[in-house]
Amino acid sequence: MFKNASYSLSTCVERTAIVKAVSEGVQSFQTIAITSDVELGFTAPCDSCQQTLAEFGPDLDVYLINTKNESKIYKLRDLLPTALISKEEDADTAKDLIVEMIEQ
Repeated sequence: MFKNASYSLSTCVERTAIVKAVSEGVQSFQTIAITSDVELGFTAPCDSCQQTLAEFGPDLDVYLINTKNESKIYKLRDLLPTALISKEEDADTAKDLIVEMIEQ
């Protein structure tokens, strides 16, 4: 039987938290923390959640925390460098990253 690690898109906890915060009037985010029960490594938000977060800015801090209470911090732009960004000032940066990736 063929198995695929990509599950059909549903509503992840990260997007649920974003939608709830926005419904309560929050208009910007600086940080999000993602915890998981993995014992080795870390679990990052899925690409769909990363794209949703990117709508609030590519410089968002993303903390990844595992069961050993170890953590890593990333800028969202490092996790999703080619995000579809709606803000004009960030669009050039995204274009530059795409060109850079193509040229490699």
